[in-house]
Amino acid sequence: ERIGLQDITASVNFTALIEYGRDFGLEAVSFSRQTDYLIGLGLLDLAGELDAEAGNDGPEALRRRLALKQFLVPHGIAGAFRVLVQQKLY
Repeated sequence: ERIGLQDITASVNFTALIEYGRDFGLEAVSFSRQTDYLIGLGLLDLAGELDAEAGNDGPEALRRRLALKQFLVPHGIAGAFRVLVQQKLY
């Protein structure tokens, strides 16, 4: 309901989430800033590939680079978000 018209952000107690996961057999693999996680996934390489395919100039390429920057600037959106990855222990 009201998709895109309301704030759905929430604070997360990651310490409690890690402990809760551990109680159910999950191991914390990584806990990092969104920026570091996305860079680790190869986001910068992908952005470079997209620019190479589309050409490095023009308004569309600039729009993509500015959108990507929002995920990488530490004091922007990226600085506020964290990523927790857990896996099942066997």
